[in-house]
Amino acid sequence: MGKKHLKLCVNYFIIAMLSVVLYSCSTQKDKFLNRSYHKATSKFNGYFNGKESLKEAISKLEKTYQEDYSNLLPTTILGDQKQARKIYPQLNRTIDKAGLVIERHSMEIKGKEKNKWVDDSYFLIGKALFYKQEYSEAIEMFAFINREYEGYIADLSILWSARAQIQLENFTTAEEQILYLDREVKLKKADYALFLEINANYHIKQNNWEKVITYLSKAIKYCGDKKKKVRLTYIIGQIYHQLEDYNSAYNAFDKVVRMNPEYEFLFNALLSRARAFDPKHNDSSKLISEINKMLKDDKNNDYKDQIYFALAEIALKEGEKEQATNHLLNSTANNTGNDQQQSISHLTLGEIYFNDAEYLSAQVHYDTAITFLSENHPDFDALSKKRESLNELVNLYNTITLNDSLYSLSELDEDELKRIIDAIIEEKKEEDRLAKEALRANAGSRSNANSRNQFNPMSGGG
Repeated sequence: MGKKHLKLCVNYFIIAMLSVVLYSCSTQKDKFLNRSYHKATSKFNGYFNGKESLKEAISKLEKTYQEDYSNLLPTTILGDQKQARKIYPQLNRTIDKAGLVIERHSMEIKGKEKNKWVDDSYFLIGKALFYKQEYSEAIEMFAFINREYEGYIADLSILWSARAQIQLENFTTAEEQILYLDREVKLKKADYALFLEINANYHIKQNNWEKVITYLSKAIKYCGDKKKKVRLTYIIGQIYHQLEDYNSAYNAFDKVVRMNPEYEFLFNALLSRARAFDPKHNDSSKLISEINKMLKDDKNNDYKDQIYFALAEIALKEGEKEQATNHLLNSTANNTGNDQQQSISHLTLGEIYFNDAEYLSAQVHYDTAITFLSENHPDFDALSKKRESLNELVNLYNTITLNDSLYSLSELDEDELKRIIDAIIEEKKEEDRLAKEALRANAGSRSNANSRNQFNPMSGGG
């Protein structure tokens, strides 16, 4: 009898608990039990999983994104549409999980939402749409939140809407929203750091570089993320370098180095600091010593072209043209597939030779540079025209040289002509013999291209 009685009590308890759960599942009753159930389920199930999925998407994007240090870095990694599509599964999961919270746990009673995680779920969907780069849809979601809900979440929806408006280059609307936030809203520290970053991006689009520096400098003070501080400081250095304020650029990159960042940022900060070198304010000996150490480090073997280019820039600033030329030739020789650096190195060589009126040598390097230069380069058209002009000049030069040579030969007697022809034949035979010996000795290997003449076919004259 005791066991039967215990079993009966357990059954009654289960029925009672099921009744409580079923009662609390109702979204139409404004009772403490109902509110607690739906809030807890929303927070620790749908909303939590959706938020984690968004974090996973952002982390995956950041790990797979390839930084382009030759251009201004983005303040936040968003990538292009192709890269965004790679994180669609995680972002769609975020939208689905947040959507379930709204569908199953919304407690709108007498026109007021009783579950505080519902508006947060809408906001989570807006963020996911932003990272999907569906900016118009994200703006609609943020507008809905601002229209339907009150409090801090409504202010945050304006903040993120302004962020999306800037991506779409809707600058008038973005400016109105930024001004409203600045005058009417007191943002929390982390959100205020984002507000300053958004301001910086607005002015980046407008090329207002002094204001960009001001807002990024403020954002660094309010930002709690070390990686973000490193990124923003590096961007400030890039802007100063672009403005040719080399001393400020040097100090910014030096600050990045002292922040002990991840190796990729450290490496590029060291190079950028060297490129920002100003003989008026800095001593080159320490820089050159550091760069030479980088050359000897095996893990930098794929970046020697960039390292030599940095050395060339220091040499140019110190007026050491011949040394700079040798470094640039080493830069082109040690390139392992970085077309952008290859084009920059050849362009610099072309400019050196052009300024020295060595137009044949200049033509060779301009011609090579254009081959590797991206058509999106801002100076692509101007440089292409310069190359065409040099090609015409070289053709004229070759024609004149040929005519001069033919005229000179025409004045020689037959015996002298035969001696010249025999000498040319012997020279050609010797060249072929040496070439065959070199081929046998270095079969399959790539020649060590350090001599100036090897990379400057026009330097031999004649």
